[in-house]
Amino acid sequence: MADRGSRSESRLRQRRSRRVVRGLVRGLLLAFVLGGAIVAFTVYQTMQARDSLNDANRHVAELTAAVTSGDKYGAQEALYAAQQATLSAERNTGGPLWWLASRSPVIGDDATAIRTVADVLDNVAQGVLPTLVDASASMSPKDLQPSNGRLQLGSIQRLAPSLAEAHSTLVHDLSRVRDLDPAVLIPQVAEPVRQLESKLVEAGSLTATASRAAQLLPPMLGADGKRTYLVLFQNNAEIRATGGIPGALATLTADHGRVSLQRQAPASSLGSYRRPVLRLSRDETALFTDRLGVFPADVTFTPDFPRSAALAQAMWQRTTGETVDGVLSTDPVALSYLLSATGPVAVTDSQQLTAGTAVQLLLNQVYLDQPDAQRQNAFFAVAARKVFNGVVAGQGDPKSVLDGIVRAADEHRTLIWSDHPAEQALLLPTELAGALPTGPTSSPQVGVYFNDGTGAKMDYYLRQAVTVASTSCAPSGAQTLRVTVKLSSTAPADAAALPMAVIGPGFGARPGSIRTNVLIYAPFGGTITKPLIDGKVLISAPFVHDGRPVAAQTIDLAPGQTHTLSFVLTSGADQPGEPSVGVTPGLPGSATTVVNQSACS
Repeated sequence: MADRGSRSESRLRQRRSRRVVRGLVRGLLLAFVLGGAIVAFTVYQTMQARDSLNDANRHVAELTAAVTSGDKYGAQEALYAAQQATLSAERNTGGPLWWLASRSPVIGDDATAIRTVADVLDNVAQGVLPTLVDASASMSPKDLQPSNGRLQLGSIQRLAPSLAEAHSTLVHDLSRVRDLDPAVLIPQVAEPVRQLESKLVEAGSLTATASRAAQLLPPMLGADGKRTYLVLFQNNAEIRATGGIPGALATLTADHGRVSLQRQAPASSLGSYRRPVLRLSRDETALFTDRLGVFPADVTFTPDFPRSAALAQAMWQRTTGETVDGVLSTDPVALSYLLSATGPVAVTDSQQLTAGTAVQLLLNQVYLDQPDAQRQNAFFAVAARKVFNGVVAGQGDPKSVLDGIVRAADEHRTLIWSDHPAEQALLLPTELAGALPTGPTSSPQVGVYFNDGTGAKMDYYLRQAVTVASTSCAPSGAQTLRVTVKLSSTAPADAAALPMAVIGPGFGARPGSIRTNVLIYAPFGGTITKPLIDGKVLISAPFVHDGRPVAAQTIDLAPGQTHTLSFVLTSGADQPGEPSVGVTPGLPGSATTVVNQSACS
């Protein structure tokens, strides 16, 4: 009986084992079939989503072309088509099976990435593009063109909140895409992820600019009450770190969009001061002496325009009793860009200022023709007023005017500082601020700046070429950079015979020569070593300016002479990005800048 019971129990265990095995097999088969179905369905939906996203890309390209050409109806049609395409892609990457696919150990990362790409593009099409289309229709160059000296601010104010929201949406979506790791994705998915990140960065730059403009323009143009600004006209013929000596000054008022140029005067009319109008730091005094805060013509010694502007504001207030809301700066090259749009202006009964002649007339010919400083200043004042009046009167093609303003800003020829902290905070990250970078960055930032040392207008003949090459990358992310600065004089051989207004007092330099104080700024946290001039070892003076190492060297150039400076710089740690360089803007065609790619890439 015991044996019979044992055999019965054994058969029962075998039947149970077979049921377990059959259950496992069925489970595995079901999982395999279900997994295959999920993969197949995911692949099918992916193909559908891909087609929709390709359609969206095509419609966005059509939208860009329509906006650029001013075709408002075409832009609306392209926008609607892009929205339908991204909505289709978003729907094709949703549902329970897609949810399961995103948790699959085989295709989970790819499914999540595809879903994220589709969702982000749909957010952009539904929430960002409509705002940009609306902005392009309401803030076109024609809409921004002044009429009878007044700029209409209503549409800009209306768009400010939606542009800020659109930019916030892009920033959020960019962070979602950056959370995806292309390294774990299949190539067919990884590449679109990289492309989307690049496009979002580009779009984010545009929305940031548009949002800042919409927030800044109304208050700065007097929407909330009259504003007064001090305008510095920098003279590149006597070079300074930010461009040139501020030889002429003016005040500009803005009241509910109406802009007008008021009093004009030479910078010399402010005189000088017994001691700096603002307290100078030890770094500033060591680099620039107290002249930076004593002489109006020297406030642009520093490459940090917000500092120059604050000093100029203090000097103006000290002498005139008037406190301005901000400081603007421009130069004759920027005026020539505007003349390309507005057309020639008559400066005297017999002399016109054109885009092709403005730089030569204002920076050289006037000093050859007019030895009298007062007449030189008067000529410059009339030229500036005539160009300004042409722009505010709406003269010329509005797109060309806007292009000229943008070009001048890109070249650091137009700079703006606001004494209102909230506005200055918005300006500070932009090219218009002209601020010296003084904190940690992800990319090495080099500075190459020039200050005249002769008190002359000889820098009209100065030519400069700057090269920055990244030669190695340390494990810490620090880069080694070779910086080369080539300076040449194109002055005539008999430059010593030029008028005193051109060759200046010299301050020890030979008549007709160009004396330039060169400042080389290393990246934040970096170093400067191995200074050479024309291949020979150079002993340059070491300084520090707001945490950045600086090498200073004075170079004298006789007519036709060339000197080449070179330095080896290192960046701080965690700066693997593409190097950038800030350079004093020179005359058109007089300066070249070449920056090689990061050695860490």
